[in-house]
Amino acid sequence: MSKDNTVREQPGLGVMWPLDRNGNAAPLVLSGGRTAPLSTWNSDTSGNPTSVVRPGGVTGSIIAVGASRPLTAADNGNTLECTAAGIALTIPAGVLLTLGVVVIPNGATTVVSSGGTLLNGATSTVTRDSAINVAFAVIPRTTANSYVVTGN
Repeated sequence: MSKDNTVREQPGLGVMWPLDRNGNAAPLVLSGGRTAPLSTWNSDTSGNPTSVVRPGGVTGSIIAVGASRPLTAADNGNTLECTAAGIALTIPAGVLLTLGVVVIPNGATTVVSSGGTLLNGATSTVTRDSAINVAFAVIPRTTANSYVVTGN
């Protein structure tokens, strides 16, 4: 954290985020004073992340993905870490991803719609590259089989 209270990346350390009085990550304060809760991580004794704790206490696993595959209901609420470049994650119609999925890309990672699933409002393919997006999310919309893919 810098003297002007902005969050900045620390070379070799990642992003340092302020803590509240209890040692928990402070919420992100949005315009108008609204707050957005943040996810935290559980770590092993070496400090390696082992699971993600999302707002509301929902815990998800960090799953290594080494090859292209469809997303399934078992991926719901988890973080998928792509361990190879060029991975395609397909979202078939009818898959239940009520909590969404966080993806850590490795090179170019593609999210593919299947069976009429909508990604960002269209039946399309969305590619995110690790050079621009250290992580992105696939978030369900209220319309069935419709998702938002975050990132650039």
